[in-house]
Amino acid sequence: MPKPTFRPPVAVAPASGLDASSSTYTVQKGDSLSKIAARAGVSTAELSELNKITNKDQIRIGQRLLLPAHARSLPSAPAPASVAKPSAPKAAAPAGPAKASGNTHTVASGDTLGKLAARYGTTVAAFKSVNNLQSDSIRIGQKLAIPTGKGQSAPAPVATPAPVAAPAAPAAPAAAVAPAPVPTPVVEDVPPLIAPDVPASPAASDADAPFPYNVKEGDTLDSIAIKFSARKDVIMRLNNMTTETVRPGQKLLIPWQ
Repeated sequence: MPKPTFRPPVAVAPASGLDASSSTYTVQKGDSLSKIAARAGVSTAELSELNKITNKDQIRIGQRLLLPAHARSLPSAPAPASVAKPSAPKAAAPAGPAKASGNTHTVASGDTLGKLAARYGTTVAAFKSVNNLQSDSIRIGQKLAIPTGKGQSAPAPVATPAPVAAPAAPAAPAAAVAPAPVPTPVVEDVPPLIAPDVPASPAASDADAPFPYNVKEGDTLDSIAIKFSARKDVIMRLNNMTTETVRPGQKLLIPWQ
């Protein structure tokens, strides 16, 4: 028959929601339940329930209070007598108004403000401030903004983009260059063309006298000057012309060259 094996008894967790890491705090002068809860990072309701306190305004100096396992540890001994006015622990003095980190938490079964404060490295007061809560009560499914704390950093600021350089001003347009004058074509000497209506050579007595010419369709002053080997300006001066325009049927005096 096998020999029975001895097994040590299983450790039973302490009652009232405490575990082996729970700590205590001794009430000091000027303390209140809400101040102790804020400094420990838990809710007043959680502290009252844990210590069976029915009236949260009735605590006495020297009373030992049990703190939840997730609470911050608080000094139980009074400050040294040499210090005239002991200052409150740095953790209790808020650095400024609590700010939301931009993240949220959906309340689950068993959550309390104290547990959430411990999880996110902040305080109950900060949770209440950023969520505008008037009490420590929260409900399952409620969305809570997470305050900025040690474990939850605020979103990094968005870097301001570097200013874009203004586009360079367009270059001034180059000054318009007047087109070079077209040179007047040089007309080579052309033997005189004797048109049918050109009079015969005058006698020696009137060799310098101009002769008349009827302008025909298609004639221009240039073509007439070339035809009779005459200078255009002489024809214009001889006929008192102010322009080079001629018309069919117009009578012009042509000088002999």
